[in-house]
Parts: sequence; structure tokens; C-alpha cells
Amino acid sequence: MKAKTILIVICMIFTITMKGQFPAPINFQFNYTYYMMGDGGPCGDTSLIGPAYCSYFSWNAPDTSLTTATLLYYKLHYKPEYAPDTIVFTTTSTALTFELGVMGWVWVTAVYVNPDGESDSSNVVYNPDLPINVKEIEKDKFNLLNYDMFTKKLTIINPKKILHLKITDAMGNCMNEFTNINSEYVLNDIKTGLYIIEVVLKNHTIIIKKIVVN
Repeated sequence: MKAKTILIVICMIFTITMKGQFPAPINFQFNYTYYMMGDGGPCGDTSLIGPAYCSYFSWNAPDTSLTTATLLYYKLHYKPEYAPDTIVFTTTSTALTFELGVMGWVWVTAVYVNPDGESDSSNVVYNPDLPINVKEIEKDKFNLLNYDMFTKKLTIINPKKILHLKITDAMGNCMNEFTNINSEYVLNDIKTGLYIIEVVLKNHTIIIKKIVVN
């Protein structure tokens, strides 16, 4: 019992030491701008044309006064809610701005050398949803589109009414586009994530539907 207690104390001391040796960034913040269809604007060093999301990340540098390790760079982590993998971006700055639609968890860590190591995560920010607030666009109140997430089947109730159909991802990238409209589409070739279905009817009404592909 005494040996077990000593081992636990040693592990606790080691954990505290490692955390102190590789301090984490603090005050992590996330925000974004949604550019609607027909609009656009700046996003860092680039310009976006809607629909598109521009995400802003910022944090404060850790206090490195009590560590001998040298801070090398930061890792920005993004874990999408509907995808298995975590996406990592690296930077030497304490801020990042780029085109990305975040629906999930984001946080930042600090990477050190001499000795090598990585900090614990900063505070984690969760964004549960993304808006689709497009001008002159109606919701699918007539239920022209039905999506079954289990079979990945998109059903068009009345394809004769539809002039054009487009599928874009959360960052506004076009994944598929159709002018000869079928009654069904199976989305097996689309990766897990959030997608926007944009339909233009023959009376020039635009309908938007948001779907999640698992």
C-alpha cells in the first residue's frame, strides 16, 4: 500500500512538472463572419465570395518565465462534430484568420524545444452550428428535398420544378452541380461533414437546405 501511494505521488509530481515545463496558451477565442450568397469581403490576406465562412482565432502567449524550454510554435486544433479526425494548423503567431466553417471544437496548444514537448490544451471553444442566412432565399417549406442520413439518399419530390441543384461544403466549395435533375441522388462520394443544398426553381425561387453527411 505504501509503495502504491509513493508511486501515485511520483506520478502527480511528474504531471505537475511537465505542465509547468510546457505552459499552455491562455484566453483562446474564436469568432467568424458569414458572407452570404452575392456578398463577399476580406478574410486575412484573401477575399471571399459568398457563401463562405471566415474564421478568426486568437489567444495569449503562455508565461514562459518559469520554464527552460523554448516556445517554437502553436498548433490550432479543429475537431469537427461530424468527422472522426482532428485537423491541425500551425503558426508562430497568436492569431489566425482564414476561410473555414467551424462546427465542432477548437483549441490551441504550444510546442516547445530543448526539451521537446507540447502543452496541454488552452480553453476549448465549441461551435454547435453554422448559419445559412442568405438573401432572397426561402426555406424548403414545400418539402421538395428529403435527405436520409442513414442511406445518404437525397430525394427530390418534384424534379420537374427544379432548374438547377448545387451541393457545397461548409466553406463554400462546390461538390456537385446538376441541371438535369433526377428524383434521387446517393451521396456516397461525399465525405463526412456539413453541406448546403441550393436549389433554383423554374420560377427562379431559391431554396436552401442544410444536411449532415455521416
